[in-house]
Amino acid sequence: MINKHLHNNGRLIMFITESSLQRAKAFSYVFIIALLGCARQPLTKENHPKLLQQFDKDPGNAILADFSYAGYHAGKELPPVRKDLPYFKVVDYGAIPNDGKDDIDAIQSAIDAAAKAGGGIVSFPSGTFDFDVNTANRFLHISHSNIIIRGNGSNIEGTVFHDHTASTSPDPKKMWLSGLYPGFIYAGILPSDSTWRISGKSEEALTLIKPASRQTKVIEVEDASQLKAGDTYLLTLFDPDSSLAFSLVYPMKKMGKNHITGQQPYRFQNLVTIEAIKGNSIILLAPVLWDLKSEWKPQLWRVPEVLSGIGIEGIRMKTDWKESFIHHHSDVHDNGWDQIRFSFVKDSWVKNLVHDGATTAVSLSNSTHCVVMDGQIIGNPGHNGFGVNGFSTYNLLINLQGGRAMHTYTIQGHVSGNVFHNCYSEEPSSIDGHGGLGVYNLFDSMYGGVFKNGGSNLNIPPAIGHRLILWNWEMGLQDPYSGRLKPLIARYDLIPGFIAVGVKGGKGQPVFFHDNNGNKIDYDVTNEWSNIEYLNRKVNPSSLYRYQQQKRLSLK
Repeated sequence: MINKHLHNNGRLIMFITESSLQRAKAFSYVFIIALLGCARQPLTKENHPKLLQQFDKDPGNAILADFSYAGYHAGKELPPVRKDLPYFKVVDYGAIPNDGKDDIDAIQSAIDAAAKAGGGIVSFPSGTFDFDVNTANRFLHISHSNIIIRGNGSNIEGTVFHDHTASTSPDPKKMWLSGLYPGFIYAGILPSDSTWRISGKSEEALTLIKPASRQTKVIEVEDASQLKAGDTYLLTLFDPDSSLAFSLVYPMKKMGKNHITGQQPYRFQNLVTIEAIKGNSIILLAPVLWDLKSEWKPQLWRVPEVLSGIGIEGIRMKTDWKESFIHHHSDVHDNGWDQIRFSFVKDSWVKNLVHDGATTAVSLSNSTHCVVMDGQIIGNPGHNGFGVNGFSTYNLLINLQGGRAMHTYTIQGHVSGNVFHNCYSEEPSSIDGHGGLGVYNLFDSMYGGVFKNGGSNLNIPPAIGHRLILWNWEMGLQDPYSGRLKPLIARYDLIPGFIAVGVKGGKGQPVFFHDNNGNKIDYDVTNEWSNIEYLNRKVNPSSLYRYQQQKRLSLK
């Protein structure tokens, strides 16, 4: 059977599949994405939403944010195919393909050698490399910038990483802790099982920020002496009386307990990178995403070292997970077969990977301007597909096939400015707001899945903070939680102040929202709760992200 989906911006996704049972048992699932990079789409006014007309006229005061800064080097380019670094062949360090013996130590030796050289390309030939043959909770650790893990292709004749043993939680009562030990690769300067929070002591912040409006790239600070151009910092807003929290979820009046009485009062957290410093005037790489009001005491903080130039390319990741997935059944079912995790990483990428039997394919935590692209989930349906969490900011997840992962494309925590673009998923699957106060996240040119809100009742409502944007999304049919058909897109009281443009049923089914009183909304509407345009109809441009990217970069 051949399924095709052609988006209006000219990008073709083709899936050549067998039956669901055959897909789960074989590697004959072929995924082809023709990436046309920055292919231009017409800047026509036909079917042009009012929200976009407002953005074109006055972007600084528009309801929409500018998402063109998401991705590698603030969206200016796709991740490079680097050839300027020295090569470190894993076979020279004792990693022997197809011998059935654990290769983790040998591969780690090659990574460490590349780090000692100041960076390098750790290269793999075709064949299978084995992980955790007789052990658990072990993985490759990248703790240096400019390390590229490069396989010889993600097809079955290419480079295969094979994880034999699931990661487990050190505390059986806390199943989610198994997610601290990905099966294959962890990139970050801190240990994978560490947690990091700002001190909460204002005197330890680097500087206060003077009031500034959302969508500005220029801010004034009280003292720039400890700041450095090119470095990345954490921008926070202080919220001792919960006034900030309520602004982030307006017009919602009720929130999960953690948003009011949580562990710390810094309820807005974004990573920002400084492009230039002139006196106490700071030019940021990308615009700030919320108003910096004096009553919220905006500050910049130093974070752990942020790695950059990390690349993971051309690999097929396979696990021995044979059980049928059951939600929250055990630590193994929830996170035991996680595959890749980034933490405090920027300007890095994961591309051209196949994830076979993953509980989580790729997780971006506390990272910024990273790209996950041309990836595919096959095999046993898992818990999570591709997600951003922590205070990840301006990441781009593009041209992904999420299979039937339960939470296929996930946002959780303080994440803001992130873009999921041109992604596909099967039945059943979901776009998932897992609870948090992040603002301005975009799901753009999506096909398949329904909107859900997993996570703890302590964090929900809201499913995510202000201005979740659903643009040109062709919804799936089936709810992965219940298995029932789901024409309801979402409820107002879970996604405050959302924007929905060009949302329609992927199989031609009519879809609708519920307002905060449970009334059916199957028409365009603008009010304090939502901005809905072109519901159940086509919209132009088909991609908000590509439109904004083209517009911004063509002006320079």
